[in-house]
Amino acid sequence: IEFDTGFAALPAGTYRLAAEISDAADGKVVKEFESKPFQADGKPEFRYDFSGEWSNPKLWDTDTPENCYVARLRLLDAKGALLDEFLPQEFGFREFYVDGRDFYLNGKKIHLRALVTKTPQESDFGSEEHIEHLVNAARGFGANFLIGWNYSFTPGVFSYVASFHRGTSKRGMLTSLTLPHFKDFDGLEKPEQAAAYRRQAEHLIRLYQNVPGVIMNVMNHNATGYMGDQNPQRLGTAYRPEQALPPGTLTRRVQAELAEKIARSIDPSRPIYHHESGNLGDVFTLNCYLNWAPRQERGDWLENWSKDGVMPVFFVEWGLPHVASWSSFRGPAFIWRNAGLQCLWVNEFDAAILGEDAYRDEPAKEKLYAHQEKLIKGNRETFFSALGGNNVTNKVEDVNRVRAFYAARTFRNLRSWGIAGILPWDQFLCWDWVSNGAGSHDNPDRFKNLKRPGIVPDSILARGEYINNPVAGFELSTTGKAVHAGFTPFLGWIGGKPGETTEAGHNYAPGETVHKTLVMLNDTRNDAEIAWRWRIPALKLEQSGKVTVPPAGKFEQPVEFKIPDRKSTRLNSSH
Repeated sequence: IEFDTGFAALPAGTYRLAAEISDAADGKVVKEFESKPFQADGKPEFRYDFSGEWSNPKLWDTDTPENCYVARLRLLDAKGALLDEFLPQEFGFREFYVDGRDFYLNGKKIHLRALVTKTPQESDFGSEEHIEHLVNAARGFGANFLIGWNYSFTPGVFSYVASFHRGTSKRGMLTSLTLPHFKDFDGLEKPEQAAAYRRQAEHLIRLYQNVPGVIMNVMNHNATGYMGDQNPQRLGTAYRPEQALPPGTLTRRVQAELAEKIARSIDPSRPIYHHESGNLGDVFTLNCYLNWAPRQERGDWLENWSKDGVMPVFFVEWGLPHVASWSSFRGPAFIWRNAGLQCLWVNEFDAAILGEDAYRDEPAKEKLYAHQEKLIKGNRETFFSALGGNNVTNKVEDVNRVRAFYAARTFRNLRSWGIAGILPWDQFLCWDWVSNGAGSHDNPDRFKNLKRPGIVPDSILARGEYINNPVAGFELSTTGKAVHAGFTPFLGWIGGKPGETTEAGHNYAPGETVHKTLVMLNDTRNDAEIAWRWRIPALKLEQSGKVTVPPAGKFEQPVEFKIPDRKSTRLNSSH
């Protein structure tokens, strides 16, 4: 254990540091450490660190979040007299790192199933009650990792991060810490700008560096992508755009790397990723919106990476497809920021999946068409958000049926390739509002225990999507049922032939031999004994067994049988 200690203003002289470590659960002292005498030079922002041996601490993990300790650090003079005492610091032992294409937590591989939350920017979302609901709702859906929606990081705007990171960590939920964005600085190659960035980044890092649930630092959201970053032949490989473009072309990436260098000098223990950046930092990240790419291709987008990848791939925004795919607008301007001549081709796009059924009528479509005609009649330009964006379009059940069609196979296929992390964008569509529940009301506990730390809202508001709304009633939508089915820690299905588990062939001639695979995924934190069985009653075939699958592991059980020559035989399989 190492104690990296900072002093705002420590007079010149000889000092020692003493540390007392207690169990966070019962307060029992378990370890004590003391430094050798050291000399302070009297300069501001003085730092000193010392270490001690601790071979068998309890490890914090997503299933053992109670394994934490409290450090009480005391400043002593040269003779051992107490001069000052730091505030208690709760911490946990855990190791999170990148090895090749994978993430590891405490030596075990882990895949991140992520959701995004506005908790860091909404004051009432940071209360204990909201955090408890957030973690339970996210975990119940299958998530083990949360990111904050404080993308455009600006000092003083996103002010409620403490309860988010500390509260989620206390409950075993992983998060990433958002650091300052280079866009708010006038060139980090300038010493004064670099110093300003360091002040802000260090302030945040020092606040949360001992929170074990914060496993990565993230920065520079949506600023450093490049042409071809979606190319499946390059995803997560050694390719970098700097190899193909003249020097000085990718100026944003230069600024992002300067920001990363500063952050890493403060906290070298955590991997760093740049949200939507391709190959930059420790993780290959993408806002991956493939519009109407066929379902099979979407599920096989990582096939090349599974063979040639050298770093983790994290789809930090994955289109289900994204709602903007239903617009006729195809750029080049960004659809969410620019008006354009456009309409919503709901039936036309849905027909590729639903056939003639896409043209059925429903009240939500009638409302959408009336709204659309009112806005764009006479070829008027309009914003997509006004046209229907995240509102009217998503009320059309056929739109949700199409999303569900894609989600039914895509998530399981991407996970079978070993994707390191994925976040389904437009996640709020996974739940339908049912009722306001108790509705917005005064918080009856707002004046109780006023000295406790943290946020206690005066009012409980029935607002926000399901994971942020502990008051209203919700149920899984058509989209949500399909996403949830592919988002759970355990997955099992009948896959393709051995070695090609995403293959979906199902037409066979009489006398032909069928080759399939039972695919089993274990994304829990422990070894899992899984029982499997397949049978075909018409052929009197049956086989069963058990297998132990490690954390973040996959097992493939081959299945082989011959189709009878009798053409009238009907076969049903189950697993």
